[in-house]
Amino acid sequence: MKNRFNQKTDFLFHRVVNNPQWDDRSETMLVVLGMIYYGYSLGINKNGELSAYDMNQATKHKLRTLNIQANYIDTMVDYAHKISQAPQDNIYCRLIALGKNYANHYDIDPLVYSVFEYTEEIKLNR
Repeated sequence: MKNRFNQKTDFLFHRVVNNPQWDDRSETMLVVLGMIYYGYSLGINKNGELSAYDMNQATKHKLRTLNIQANYIDTMVDYAHKISQAPQDNIYCRLIALGKNYANHYDIDPLVYSVFEYTEEIKLNR
């Protein structure tokens, strides 16, 4: 099952970071991707094939490939895990839910583009 998990989550990850709109210098974009990617991972792992620990580790490992400090990624994923256990009405929970809801979709283009759309929306509303 880990192979299925990795294949599906890798597909989303690479579609986002290989998109010309990706900006690896944007902290906002990184957080938006991190929350959506975490939610997508939750959705892929909905039957609990991986333990929460293993899923979180896989998520951290993938996000670290962006050459962001490990402690930043670890804190972000740990926070995503925490708030996914008791969802609230905030942007982070909405991004996690968005990713999770797309886990069973064949066409993830809208999810990929939502990373860029939410990034712009957040920047405009600061």
